[in-house]
Amino acid sequence: MRSVTYVSRHRIEPPERERIFGDLQTESMARNSRLNITGVLIVTPDLFAGRLEGPADNVDAVMAS
Repeated sequence: MRSVTYVSRHRIEPPERERIFGDLQTESMARNSRLNITGVLIVTPDLFAGRLEGPADNVDAVMAS
């Protein structure tokens, strides 16, 4: 089991933010379900933070992508 927490600054302008992070959520939920990973993503006007937990090899593969 591995847990990874990350924080990053994004440069996505407000008109695009909802669509882009919505697409990311949809794709991540499907992928994470297949890989037995749970996670959360928090988005602010300037940053996003995430946490992933699951089998080490699977979490590592997601982080590498």
